[in-house]
Amino acid sequence: MLGDQLVDGQLGAGITCKLLVVVPRTHGSTLTATLAQVSRAHVELLTRAGCTICQQVYGRLTELAAELDFELSAIDVDAVAAAGDNALRAEFGDRLPVVLLDGREHSYWDVDVARLRADLSAR
Repeated sequence: MLGDQLVDGQLGAGITCKLLVVVPRTHGSTLTATLAQVSRAHVELLTRAGCTICQQVYGRLTELAAELDFELSAIDVDAVAAAGDNALRAEFGDRLPVVLLDGREHSYWDVDVARLRADLSAR
């Protein structure tokens, strides 16, 4: 039986975890189950409105997401700051766009494609 579970990650990101439950046949054996969890990588782009470099990096990440099978989302740090949380803009605002891999800074101003491929394959 295969199912999905939504888990809250860093920065409130939803990360889907696949849960695989294996149940033996019912030929008189006792009921036991094995649970395996596999999580999909999550890439997040920190951006701001009107940033053309941010738009280019998002386009490249969209292409890579289709090829490398990771989840992709974007956060406008100025919009988050206007809503009352200035932490992202204070930490990353001078280096946008910033690419986060599973909640950690991976690269900024551009996508380090070779490093992203390596880090995703190492997961």
